[in-house]
Amino acid sequence: MSDSLPQTRLIFYATLAVLAVVEIFIGSLLIHGAFKRKPQFTWPWLVLAWWKGLVLLVLTVAGMVLLTFNRDVDTITEASAVISVYFVYSALLLYFAVVVNSRRQELVLENYWANKHMLRHAKTQYYYV
Repeated sequence: MSDSLPQTRLIFYATLAVLAVVEIFIGSLLIHGAFKRKPQFTWPWLVLAWWKGLVLLVLTVAGMVLLTFNRDVDTITEASAVISVYFVYSALLLYFAVVVNSRRQELVLENYWANKHMLRHAKTQYYYV
C-alpha cells in the first residue's frame, strides 16, 4: 500500500466527487419543485441540464472532427463508441430539459391564475365584511 495516487489524480477525483454531490443536490431541488409545485426550484436543474447538454454536444462535434484525422482502426472504434454515447446522452438531456421547462412554465401560469383568483376572492369577501 505504499503506492499512492499522484496529487493531480487525487484532485481530479475529489473534484468529480464534489460535482457529483452538487448534481445530486440540484436533482433533489428538481424533485422538490416538481412535487411541491414550486417552479423556482426547477431553475438550477434546467441550467445544469442545458449546460451539460451543450458541452456534450460540442464534445461530440469536436470528437467527430478529430476522428476524421485519425487513421488508427483500434482508436476509431473506441472513440466512435464514446462519441455516440455522448451524442445520445446530450440529446436525451436536452429533450428532458425542454420537457422540464414546459412543465415549469405550466406551474408558473398555474400559480399566477391561482393567486389572481385568490386575491380577487379575498377582495370581494373583504368588501362584504
